[in-house]
Amino acid sequence: MPRKWIVGGLVALAATGTVAAIGLTRPAATPSTTAQQPRRELLLPPPAPATADLAQLQAATRRSPGSADAWIALGDYQLRAKAFADAIASYDKGLAIDPARSATWSALGEAHIQTQRSDTAKMPAEARAAFDKALALDPDDMRANFYAIMERDFLGQHDRAIGEWLQMLRRAPMGSDADEAIRAAMAASINRNLVQIKRAMADATRVQPQFEAPRPGN
Repeated sequence: MPRKWIVGGLVALAATGTVAAIGLTRPAATPSTTAQQPRRELLLPPPAPATADLAQLQAATRRSPGSADAWIALGDYQLRAKAFADAIASYDKGLAIDPARSATWSALGEAHIQTQRSDTAKMPAEARAAFDKALALDPDDMRANFYAIMERDFLGQHDRAIGEWLQMLRRAPMGSDADEAIRAAMAASINRNLVQIKRAMADATRVQPQFEAPRPGN
């Protein structure tokens, strides 16, 4: 069965109503804290919002084609704009110049997730390769870990996945896209498991023997 690796890209993932039903809702914010909440960022960054526009970023790569910073800034902009194929091309050029950037490998993995689907429980190969490189450079990379946990969940390691997402939730800023994505992923995992359990119970019910009450005198 095809797996839905594209989960909103973690670029703008909305939590489902199921989150509330399973007790993963956040505490209600007071009016004072609501006014102070920061603007939502990408789930698991590109680091900081680009201040330049697309034309300026493209011009920077033409002026300095050997600059990893220029290509990566362009890729970050394109990822936010959901121009995923363009982001992949820009990240590839930046990482060819400077491969020691865990956040960029992680962003590249996310861009690949957005452009591919997998017909198995395993992550698309290009995304896995990028996330593996991110984790080799930074074992705590949140985006790469998020997808690694999702793969384990798809492979049937549900209890482990839920536990690891709960630990990740402790580090994700409340109200961020990371927070929303983790909660929604946990809700989806629980829903999948409930469906499987109900199906298994129905299968068992169909083959259950009929109960026969003891007859008087027996």
